[in-house]
Amino acid sequence: MQQTNPASTYRQRSESFTAERDRLDRRLRLLAHVRMVVFLTGLVCWLGAWDAGGTLQWLLFAGGLLLLITFLTLVRVNSRLKANRRLQEELREVNEDAGRRLNRAWNELHEPEYAPPEEHPFAADLDLFGHASLMQLLGTAATIPGRDTLRDWLLEPTRRETMLLRQQAVAELAPLIDYRNLLEARGRLVGRERPDALHAFLGWARSPDWILERPLLVWTARLLPLVTVVAFLLDLAGTLAVPVWWLSIAIGIAISIRTYKKIHPVMRLVASGDVGLRRYAPVFESASSRTADSPLLKDMLRVVAPAAPQMRKLDRILSCAEVRYSGMLYAFVQTLFLWDHNVLCALEKWRRDTGPHIEEWVSALGQIEALAALAALSHAHPGWAFPTISRDAEEPFLAAKDIGHPLLPTERCVANDVTVGPPGTFLFVTGSNMSGKSTLLRSIGINAVLAQAGGPVCATELTLPVVSVFTSMRVSDSLDLGISQYMAQLNRLKMIVEGARESAEGDGRPKALYLLDEILQGTNSAERLIAARRIVRRLIDCGAIGAVTSHELTVPDVPELSETAQIVHFRETAERTTEGVTLAFDYKLRPGLSTSTNALKLMEMIGLD
Repeated sequence: MQQTNPASTYRQRSESFTAERDRLDRRLRLLAHVRMVVFLTGLVCWLGAWDAGGTLQWLLFAGGLLLLITFLTLVRVNSRLKANRRLQEELREVNEDAGRRLNRAWNELHEPEYAPPEEHPFAADLDLFGHASLMQLLGTAATIPGRDTLRDWLLEPTRRETMLLRQQAVAELAPLIDYRNLLEARGRLVGRERPDALHAFLGWARSPDWILERPLLVWTARLLPLVTVVAFLLDLAGTLAVPVWWLSIAIGIAISIRTYKKIHPVMRLVASGDVGLRRYAPVFESASSRTADSPLLKDMLRVVAPAAPQMRKLDRILSCAEVRYSGMLYAFVQTLFLWDHNVLCALEKWRRDTGPHIEEWVSALGQIEALAALAALSHAHPGWAFPTISRDAEEPFLAAKDIGHPLLPTERCVANDVTVGPPGTFLFVTGSNMSGKSTLLRSIGINAVLAQAGGPVCATELTLPVVSVFTSMRVSDSLDLGISQYMAQLNRLKMIVEGARESAEGDGRPKALYLLDEILQGTNSAERLIAARRIVRRLIDCGAIGAVTSHELTVPDVPELSETAQIVHFRETAERTTEGVTLAFDYKLRPGLSTSTNALKLMEMIGLD
């Protein structure tokens, strides 16, 4: 059952993880003192053994050995405690960030690295990426696969059936805060790895074997070090007249030089510390640590189940490969044991067994993280609803009850009931400056995006078909391209009209949902009015549904639009006192045409009367 007070939940969990972290800090400090005492005592025992004799010498030597084993055991315990301490600190930060997202404290949250794709039909207008964005609100996907998957889900609608499957998975994950927190925390501990390094590693996982296709080289790399060691021991024992181990070393050096250009790039790629995949074992382990009832989540958990042990095996192999960064030690082991060749053999064997599954594992992990991010949003806002995704033929319109903008803090978010559609109609939103027209359009658009990603929406009810969203809100001129604001708007509107026409042609394309804010600014009023009417009429003829805002209140005052316009407005109240004009906005949507303006009042408010 979901918590009714998420803020209190996040605060309590943060305090709990802080207390556990502090407890571990105390244990680590105590353990540091114990290790020092054990080490010094063992050292004293061994030093004393040099001067002692008889039974005492053996007792001191055995005591020193026992203390050495104890010291090494304490080192391992210390390492585990440090790892647990880092995890507790990350879990604390995870819950702190959950509280920050709840309060929309954007400046205290990590900003997503993604930028809106150029010429995308809605990403920039609806604040999907960047500061104070939807991606920042859904910031729990910690790994590259998770963030990439979430980005793709926000940018592109999918099939209705997939949306419904995602909803079921998100609803199941929403109350599982322990599972989601651990997945996010371990994803954070992977670190912000470079996407190009991860993709390069995935490319290597698909590539053919090199050293395993050369069995002679494989057996030489295995047997030559053995020959070298045996020959050296025999020479040390004086049983060889000629030190033939020099010859085997020379052969090893020749092989290393001959194969360097082929092996070095591969080893540099897979052994690089920037490759996050090798550190993914705990993330996969967390992801697969439970069972599921919803079909999509059940499938994803089944896919990632074998990944954790294989990632641990990869990490062990790559730990051996890291010797190549240790200078003189690497030169010694490569010369004596053909180290890189044997490590590469192990890597290619691992790849033969695992390579075909890696991309599937990574994709499933990304989907689990994306679902968990949407589930975190649902948990944080218990009053938000999961939308009804209708079949286009049954309910070809968007209808919302108490819809608000999800990026606004709860105390500032004013909800409204709104309907967009059915085809053959358009919503005409009027009102004065700052009254809420643009926010309403963005609320419709961003909630449609959330709905089609499979998440909850900032509304008590929302019904919509699968739609292709198109917006024209923040179009600006381009000095670089020599394009005026008006021409830039025309180019955007052309894209919208063509998208609506393609949707009307069928072939399973989603219905177009257009949101046009202050349509065609930047030209004279008479021409703007004519052009706006033509564009809206064209969109209606294509069967698209949408909403338009404009200060030109006479847009629908022509026969071809007057019967199709659903007219609504926002209003404000003005109060004049001795100190000047005060405007108040309630941001509530009302039927009918706006009857107020406030441009001159706003000028007076800021001292330009």
